[in-house]
Amino acid sequence: MRRSLSGGRLLTLTGMGGVGKTRLALRAAAELRRAFPDGVWLVELGELRSPGRLAAEVASVLGLGDERDLVGFLSGRRLMLVLDTCEHLLDSCAALADELLSACAGLRILAASRQPLGTAGERILHVDPLAVPEAAGPLESRMLGHYDGVTLFLRRANAVNRDFAVTDRNCGEVAELCRMLDGVPLAIELAAARLRTLSLTQVREALTDSCALLTDGNRSAPKRQQTLRASIDWSHQLCTPAERAVWSRLSVFAGGFDLAAAEAVAGAGLGGAVLDEALAGLVEKSVVERAETDGRTRYRMAEVVRQYGRDRLAEAGEQERTAARHRDWFVRLVERAEAEWLGPDQLAWYKRVRAESANLRQALDFCLAKADGGPAALKLATSLCAHRRALDSLSEGRRWLDRALDQAPGPEPVRAKALWTNAWLALMQGDGPAARVLLSECREIAERTQDASVMAHEAQFSALADLFDGDAGVAVTRFGEAIRRHGEAGDLDGVRVSRFQQVMSRCFAGDPVAAASVKQAKTFLRPDRESAAYGYLSWYDAIERFVRRDRGDAAAPATRALLIGAEIEDRWLVALALETLAWTAVDAGEHVHAAHVFGAAEAARDTIGSRLSGLAHLGAHHDRCEQTARSALGDEKFDAAYRSGARMRENEAVSYAAAPRKPGALKERGRPAARPQLTSREREIADLVARGLSNQEIAGSLVIARRTAETHVGHILTKLGFTARAQIAAWVAERPVR
Repeated sequence: MRRSLSGGRLLTLTGMGGVGKTRLALRAAAELRRAFPDGVWLVELGELRSPGRLAAEVASVLGLGDERDLVGFLSGRRLMLVLDTCEHLLDSCAALADELLSACAGLRILAASRQPLGTAGERILHVDPLAVPEAAGPLESRMLGHYDGVTLFLRRANAVNRDFAVTDRNCGEVAELCRMLDGVPLAIELAAARLRTLSLTQVREALTDSCALLTDGNRSAPKRQQTLRASIDWSHQLCTPAERAVWSRLSVFAGGFDLAAAEAVAGAGLGGAVLDEALAGLVEKSVVERAETDGRTRYRMAEVVRQYGRDRLAEAGEQERTAARHRDWFVRLVERAEAEWLGPDQLAWYKRVRAESANLRQALDFCLAKADGGPAALKLATSLCAHRRALDSLSEGRRWLDRALDQAPGPEPVRAKALWTNAWLALMQGDGPAARVLLSECREIAERTQDASVMAHEAQFSALADLFDGDAGVAVTRFGEAIRRHGEAGDLDGVRVSRFQQVMSRCFAGDPVAAASVKQAKTFLRPDRESAAYGYLSWYDAIERFVRRDRGDAAAPATRALLIGAEIEDRWLVALALETLAWTAVDAGEHVHAAHVFGAAEAARDTIGSRLSGLAHLGAHHDRCEQTARSALGDEKFDAAYRSGARMRENEAVSYAAAPRKPGALKERGRPAARPQLTSREREIADLVARGLSNQEIAGSLVIARRTAETHVGHILTKLGFTARAQIAAWVAERPVR
């Protein structure tokens, strides 16, 4: 902030209500007091309603009896004015700032406002909510100290309840509560205050349904800041009627939205120009946040702001109509994504649909809540699950499809599509018997309707079931039948996917033409745009090389598949690639490394709800390789390394498995080669690097300067002969378990 003030004479702190603009401005003023010999003066404007009284208010704070003396008093003095809460007096504040700054060379103004003043020379610093843990990944109590939002919550919680303590048992609940509050300081403080009379679980459960819990606040604060509701009311009063309408309609979105979605859902009866202007106004007032994600502009509202909007939407009687428009928009989106999935924009669609996960779940819930919503839910769930986009797990996809199938029992073609899609998810979970039952009903529909597309897909996924049962040779033949049927139905995408799956079957079967088939399939792909398909073909390549015993060359394509899977968040591909890399490590005699990767692969399968026992095409290779590694290491050492790998977070596992490995780094019996000696501090920092912490986070954790942390990391890399942090993570993972 000091740098921002030195670069201009007017700095405005912007951000949503409750984010801490006033607190930050006061802290900055205190730190900068010595730079202003004539003082730092706070002018609180929250209770001022008359714009014409602004100059008089400033003069009063400065101890002047007449506002006409203001310019004369400030001329020749070096001081700072802190104008707090300017959003309801924007024009007046802008005009006064212009007048004073042009006449008084030694004056600096620091403003706190939910909206920029909009005057020439203004520098804007947006105040973001405090950092809170992301939803994904395991969490331990010692990790919470890295997040400012959690630190604030714990500090306030201990102030009202000295018996409250964070433990490994409740740390997940603490993190979830802070996520629900979006890291907004005022919301966090008000929630923590409730621990005086409620348990942590009671506070979190109350917030799940409503933000009405947040009614107690700091009675010494301005009224608009005493409760979260009052703070948001203040923002609402500053909005135009169009902005209020758009705010309430945008509240139906979960997890954010783009402009096209906003226009389709919130623009009814307003017109595009009015909606665009209203959305821009909400962004300026810090009600809506704007961000660039994967080259696309997206918007979101903090959960407490969204809840407020939902209440206003219900009061206006628009909730049902707006939710229906929301559903219709996302049905069209996933249908388009499915239709264009096998085209050149595959990666773009993958990321776009993945970004809408929360909205898609909400649309599905809306469909299934209605007695006649089964067909719409079936259509949406099937399109969504067709390529596992936006799903956290295979189990989640099956739950959506099972619910939709139960609610739409008719034998329509869309039901058949849901059946074969559900069977596909069941196969990837290792649940072959359930998949066969689903395909049996699909076959009945095909026979009854004589629908060529249903016949082709039933043949295709029955062939896949044969492969997953370990009958790769049979699968190759049956995929041939599926290709023929898709061709007769005129489904070129069906032909293409079946051919890809036939290539996979050839690889597992050890077919002599498999290598040529993989190479030919790759020539039709663009790795930069069809990432998912290229990633799976890279894995096929690794399988083909491993099965035909050219195993020394199998690790490279498996690593490519792993990195692609991690980039596009395809956890099934990540699990497959990790499993295959464990096999190649065993074949290379790197048994400790293999045990770690075996554990990581199981953790990846657990994350998506898959089990190896039902994947016979993988099981035979797994069993043989695991037994080889166990024999080399012994059960105790193998199991210890396996558990260590299973505890890795996904990014750590990917870094570990993909890190370049030096020939001979591990010997046949899995004994580590001689390692350079690190100091105790360097070992501590190496452990933090392996947990994925940045240099800044390491510095905060150890209470050292960032430059000191950077120096230590550099020394570690030099001592170990490494060039990348991922290699440090691999080195740490291979240390003997104590």
